[in-house]
Amino acid sequence: NPIQNGKRQPADVFIHCHDWLLSAKESEGTFPQYRDVVPKSGSKFLVHRKLFIELLTEVSLATDFECKSVRLDLSADAVRVSAHSSQNGESSGSICAEFMGGGDDRIIIAFNPKFLFDAIKSLPGDWVTLDVQQNKPCGTTGKVISGPGLLYDEGSDRTRWLIMSVNPGLKPSPETLGSNYKKEEEAA
Repeated sequence: NPIQNGKRQPADVFIHCHDWLLSAKESEGTFPQYRDVVPKSGSKFLVHRKLFIELLTEVSLATDFECKSVRLDLSADAVRVSAHSSQNGESSGSICAEFMGGGDDRIIIAFNPKFLFDAIKSLPGDWVTLDVQQNKPCGTTGKVISGPGLLYDEGSDRTRWLIMSVNPGLKPSPETLGSNYKKEEEAA
């Protein structure tokens, strides 16, 4: 890598094949190892891709610039999607789901609907697996924090989408923390 003015410069990367050329610059900055960002497998919920897209399309109409998230209430037999904003009101709906194991069979999490759309629309299969970890309590704020989720075709992990969750503003309770709930969390 060349050095200019005493600083290392980002490298250029070129890949050439028959009739095309791909070029990119190396990103500047320090980034975590991808294995540290991608969560270990958690609770898996299977949903019909097309029905999920339709439900997200309908419910996300209630989001706005200030509140750009949809809440997913995942349970053993359904996924309830809800959204609300001061300008657009509230919207919610449910579709059938199947709990495939791995952890708690009830999880509440929120995502930016655009990121969910981008991931789900790119997957070719009829069934999509939502793979999420149970929420955890944040010791410093006393709030509930959610981790990222994985989205992929049922039976194929060829393409996996990592989607960062949005803070749903939940308070610690048995419903919001599931197996991570401890009685002293409620007092915080």
